[in-house]
Amino acid sequence: MKDQYFGDQTDYIKYGVLRSLSAAGLDLGIHWAHTPNDGSSDGSRLTYLSKSNEWRHYDPPVFDLLKQSVENDNRQLRVVESENLIPNSTMCFDEWTDDHEGRTTSLIGFLESLQPGSLVFLDPDNGLEVQSTPYGSPASHKYVYLEELASVWQSGHSILLYQHFPRVARTPYVESQLERIAAVTPGAHTVAIITSHVAFLILLQKQHRNTASEALDQIIDHWNPHVTLICRTGN
Repeated sequence: MKDQYFGDQTDYIKYGVLRSLSAAGLDLGIHWAHTPNDGSSDGSRLTYLSKSNEWRHYDPPVFDLLKQSVENDNRQLRVVESENLIPNSTMCFDEWTDDHEGRTTSLIGFLESLQPGSLVFLDPDNGLEVQSTPYGSPASHKYVYLEELASVWQSGHSILLYQHFPRVARTPYVESQLERIAAVTPGAHTVAIITSHVAFLILLQKQHRNTASEALDQIIDHWNPHVTLICRTGN
């Protein structure tokens, strides 16, 4: 997650998802996988902020805050924490680098800070690891790796992972990503929320299944048509 993405249309939906899960009573652990801005045009989908009649009603407090922040050129991820945008959450702003050892230290410290049995959200720039970028190689900061997800799962937490879409058929792609993660999260109930540009991949521990599933159904209903599909696999 880069500061330049703050306030983007996808960012707005993301906060809506997280706030709904928090409101359902889940303890959230949020590792923003923070990376430096890169000077690209990514994060420039801001026209929705000028369409209050179409967008504001989904989450008025968040919409107003994002609009104000963008207008004031204050696109800083720390606003999320300072304004208590996502209640009932523990956040980590450590820089997400290509350094294997540093990443491991950050993740372990983060997991130790959480309430037992939390829902952990990981927000990398791109999503799940790709074969062309091994762990620790240049550009690995854009991804979360299966061994990191396994560590979260083995600590007793459920997982929520940001996943950007490549140019492929989306439903088969999401299903394949869930299958890859399920291989290191035994017993997980897997779910994916699909939006126009990204998916949120979810792997639930048994104790979270009912509460999270009800919250996700409400999210789909409330954010329609911008969140248009929920894909469930597994038991």
